[in-house]
Amino acid sequence: MVNKNNLTTILFLGTFSLAMSSCSSGYSYKKPESFEEKISRYEARSLNTNLVPEVQVSKSFKHTSRKSRGPASVTTSSSEDKGYNQYNNKRLYFLTLYSQYQQIKPLASNESVAIELNHCPSFHTSFLSYNESNPKSTSARDYKMPFKSMESLRDADYMTRYPEFFLPVSRSSTRPRVIDMAIKDNLSASKTKELVKSAINIHVAKTYSELTELCETGSSSNYYIYENLMTHIKTRDKISADQIGLKTLFKTTLFSNMALTTSIKRNQRQKSRGIASVGSQHGLDQEVIKRLEVPWVENYLQSK
Repeated sequence: MVNKNNLTTILFLGTFSLAMSSCSSGYSYKKPESFEEKISRYEARSLNTNLVPEVQVSKSFKHTSRKSRGPASVTTSSSEDKGYNQYNNKRLYFLTLYSQYQQIKPLASNESVAIELNHCPSFHTSFLSYNESNPKSTSARDYKMPFKSMESLRDADYMTRYPEFFLPVSRSSTRPRVIDMAIKDNLSASKTKELVKSAINIHVAKTYSELTELCETGSSSNYYIYENLMTHIKTRDKISADQIGLKTLFKTTLFSNMALTTSIKRNQRQKSRGIASVGSQHGLDQEVIKRLEVPWVENYLQSK
């Protein structure tokens, strides 16, 4: 007969064995990782690469869906005619980032920053084809202040039109930004302009670094953020057409650059522009938008 003390010992050993067995099996419940947590994880790995600048979203944005699909169908056929729909996600990401680089690079005020990408082993054929069909802009352009009154800096909703003012002034961090320094130090228009130009130089240099990484290794930390976003919409919910959805998209390099290039095309116009290259960039942007099923984003960008 088992006495009371022995029974207590047996129960304790049994419980201990079950606990050890559970630990040794390696099983433990882990809450599914949210998309925001995935972005944070990849951002942590990206400290020495192309940190995505913060893009401010207008609080007045409200998307109204339209039943007519005429314009959308035209856009879709345009991207299909270019063959962009045949690219896998990684190739499309590279070409879109490269085309955006070509749009931003002429505003670099330092020649040592505006470096030309001469070869790309990982995307060799697509890289050559793009360069053959898209003439590169060789002339540098001076940045022009898009408004006169410096009081505009304090109008948060108005400033969402100018994402270049939210570029960081440091390569290793997303803060402080141009607008932070201009307001804090009460800078004049001319000094603020120089600060914007410096921030653009930093952004161009970081984008070149990511392009080099993509060409050498075939991927980058920022690409995996984009890939996670693609996976998210296919396995879970679509991105909502609201401020939250916009903030999610603007955490990716491609959409952050879409905001920046839209501002450049609208406010830094130049008479002699390469129409073909602008058209190709628009087509690549459109293909990215189509795959993520967020056609409303272009309405937001064009409304700014």
